[in-house]
This record gives sequence, C-alpha cells and structure tokens, in this order.
Amino acid sequence: MNLGDRIRLKRKELKLTQSELAEKVGFKTKGAISRVENGTRDLTQNQIMDFARALHSTPSYLMGWDEEQANQDRKDVENKEVFSKNLLSLMEKHGVSRNKLCDDLGLKYMTVSDWINAKTYPRINKIEMLADYFHVNKSDIIEEKNPSKKNTEDTVIYKDDDFKVFSPTRTVSPAYKPVFGNQLLAMTTPVKEECPEEEEERRPSREEMLDWLKNNIRTAAYGGGNYEEITDDEELYQYYQDVRSEFDEE
Repeated sequence: MNLGDRIRLKRKELKLTQSELAEKVGFKTKGAISRVENGTRDLTQNQIMDFARALHSTPSYLMGWDEEQANQDRKDVENKEVFSKNLLSLMEKHGVSRNKLCDDLGLKYMTVSDWINAKTYPRINKIEMLADYFHVNKSDIIEEKNPSKKNTEDTVIYKDDDFKVFSPTRTVSPAYKPVFGNQLLAMTTPVKEECPEEEEERRPSREEMLDWLKNNIRTAAYGGGNYEEITDDEELYQYYQDVRSEFDEE
C-alpha cells in the first residue's frame, strides 16, 4: 500500500468525495486528488501535512512509516527467536549447560537467560565469541536453518494433472487412488487465471492534448489566459490530466 492508497482509504472511511477533499487541502479540482490517489502526482511535505489534517490522520501513517516500524519490530522478534533456537541447539549438541557457558565465557547468567528466552539479541562481538566457542560459523548462530526436506517430492502420495498431495506419514492404497482423485475434484474448484496486466497508457503528445482540449471544452482558462498559451509541456500535461479526470468521472 502506497501514499495514494492510504489517502484513498482514509477519504472513503470519512465518506469524503474527491471534490470535498480537494477543497479541504487547497487543490483546485477533484482531478488533482484522483492523480494523487493513483500515484501520478507527488506531494510536498507541507501538502502531506495538509492531507493528514484533512483526513484526521498523521503524516507517519500516510507515508507508511508506522508499517515500516511494525515490520522492523517483527523482524527483531524473529531474529531473537532464531538466535535463541540455534544457541539452545548448540548447547544441547555440545553438552554445555547455562552455568558452564557463563563460566567459560565470563558471561552474566541473566544475559544468557535473556538470549535463551529470546528477550535480547547479542552484539556482534558476543556472536563471534559464541561462534569460536562452539567452533561454528557466525551464520550457524544467527541464521535460520534450512527447513526439513519433508513434504517434498519424496513424500508425494498422490499426483495427477490437477493435484499433488504430500504426506510424510500416510499413503494411498492403489485401489482407492481413482476414488481419492474424484473426491479431491468434488471438494475443490478451479483456480481463476489472473488477467494479464494492462499496458501503461501512452502519454499523449502536445498536439494530441491540445486537440482533445479543443474538441471537448469550449474555454479552458489557465492563469488568466487560454490553455494554448501554456508553453511548458509538463504543465500542460498536468492541466490536461486534471480536466480529463473530471470528464472521465462525470
């Protein structure tokens, strides 16, 4: 979910139209809001703050910083759990008790207890000390081991054009394989194929934009003058998109 997605979500939660939100944040048209929500128009820091106030939210939420912090917190917890599991495995493998580990390496008992209980994560020098002590690589202490090879090809108990069934403890009797396959068909539905992504819309040329504006609106005043007087192509494109969005939404 990006900035535009969060703005659209909060706007709909508050039951605001694009026109109403545009008025609240000082934008001239609802087409400008549409382009913000579609990710084709960037916002300044001040504009992000205006949107946050109008949507009763915070800049942190709109920018996704809250999500990033939550993801980092989850990653920290996972790292602690992996380290704890690996340390316990090495201690068991080498017959090292908690007290012995503390005595041999000069560690505090509570420090080791917090590691084992996945409450804290050691600094790099402690990881290197543990790796040397158990005669392993640092990765053997801080990285999750490869998952078991169970439930792979060697545990396939049934396979046809539609299904591949795994079980490390069960098998299908040959006489029941046709029945098994028919039951699977009866209990399932086909997966819908995803539609191919549409190609990105081609940006029209200056001549095409002027021609469209000429054919669809009688007068398009811009800054006190006519749209034909806009010399900057980027500025003309933004104006064209705003007007086009309003026509498309009507």
